[in-house]
Amino acid sequence: MRLLTLAILSLSLLTLSACQHDAPSPPVAIPAQATATQGGARSPPSTPPMSDVSDPDQRVYKDAIFEVDRVPGGKRFQGSWLLLGSGERLLLSYRPLPGYFHLLGKRVIATGRHKTHAPHEQQIGADHFELSSMEAAPGEAPITPKPVQLPSPPHVKTRAEFRAHFGRWVRIHPTFTGLATPQEDSRWLRLGLKLEDGSALEVHTSTSDYEKSWRPLAGKQLTLLGEASSDWQQQAQQQRGALLLSDPPPTLEELAKQLDDAPTSAPAARPPETLIILARTPCEGIVERCGMLDKE
Repeated sequence: MRLLTLAILSLSLLTLSACQHDAPSPPVAIPAQATATQGGARSPPSTPPMSDVSDPDQRVYKDAIFEVDRVPGGKRFQGSWLLLGSGERLLLSYRPLPGYFHLLGKRVIATGRHKTHAPHEQQIGADHFELSSMEAAPGEAPITPKPVQLPSPPHVKTRAEFRAHFGRWVRIHPTFTGLATPQEDSRWLRLGLKLEDGSALEVHTSTSDYEKSWRPLAGKQLTLLGEASSDWQQQAQQQRGALLLSDPPPTLEELAKQLDDAPTSAPAARPPETLIILARTPCEGIVERCGMLDKE
């Protein structure tokens, strides 16, 4: 009986593994929210802290940016993040942190310690950071009055404004222009959008979501909340292990140098950069808190 039980368990595990392996994956990251995993504790990011405190386990990161996912994802995950200057991200909480809403989008000084989880614990695939304190960096003014609910992300209207928020949440009111071409994978669609200054960008979605939420909105003005990105940024993330976050954002030439191994590669030889918003369900018209929860 014991051998039969073990055989059944082994067969179940093999079936589960095969199902996960065959599951389709999108051509790019559909909203850039971390996913739940089990085990495999991650090591601290390569970016060293700017300074240490007396406790050897404590770290202080200066000139980082505090960000919060505006819309919850799977299993109601709605992360609070510390964005480091290198582009690496530290996960502070699986939920918004109301006590720090006045620092949202601001450069901060954050103190805490890196965390690891036991291998059997379910966790988000991200570098975890247990926050002890956080305050505005010198010269950075907190939001006043202090928000009582999670604010909507900044409204961006132009290509330059969009690029200035790479890796961060934005709110856009684009016109939905329809399917973008070519469609390389029938399971995932590239949809065309036009910003208020006429600049083109894309959002990627599944065929089922397109039929349910997008097709009826063709030609209309929408509201989308999501992370600002581009195909070049995503390539840089895959090749270099981190988004290229900087203020001001990297120029096309700087990104091309990051992506091209050959020093003589000409940026003009690379296809033009395509702006992408990592977003989910659209709202018709202008809806400032599209998809956001009334209470965090």
